[in-house]
Amino acid sequence: MKLILIRHGETEESKNGILLGQLPGTLSRNGKREMATVAKQIREMNQNPEIIFSSDLRRTKDSAKIIARILKLKIRYSKLLRERKGGEAEGKRENEINWKQYENGPRIRRKHAGGESFSEVKRRAKEFLCIPDLKEHKTIILVSHHAFLAMLISYTKKMGAEKALKIKFSNSMVVLNISKENRVGHTHSIKSPAIARS
Repeated sequence: MKLILIRHGETEESKNGILLGQLPGTLSRNGKREMATVAKQIREMNQNPEIIFSSDLRRTKDSAKIIARILKLKIRYSKLLRERKGGEAEGKRENEINWKQYENGPRIRRKHAGGESFSEVKRRAKEFLCIPDLKEHKTIILVSHHAFLAMLISYTKKMGAEKALKIKFSNSMVVLNISKENRVGHTHSIKSPAIARS
């Protein structure tokens, strides 16, 4: 099974330095262009995806709809693909967040009050890979968020969370080949220089 991992397009909130977490988010004009460019590149590269699985948050739903329209694919939404819950930090700008309290302990377990840790997101990624419907398809597009995609790679590739979180999903897509045991057979990044940087 091949997974094409795509992070949602740029949002108006991210342009203003606002942490969204599981808030809906609004795609910017540039974010919409990013998704259209990604879809066209997938088509040109003959990736032949059969379906899109997307987070059910608005910014990812809107991103997935753009891709689906161009590639003529159906979309399935899942809460498991959501961004890491930011708790009390959601909706705040970087300088409004209590980073001192957050940065205690190993990064994999860090979370804002009322939020979710990276290890909890990793468990969601593992749960998502066990969905029976996934096995029905050879090539799937996943439209999700940075933390989820990083933890999915961390789990499948047996990669440390710190290393996985450094992967840049903006302006690129990552293709994973998953074995029956949900382990990565091969992974590579496909850079997309045509996409405007946010």
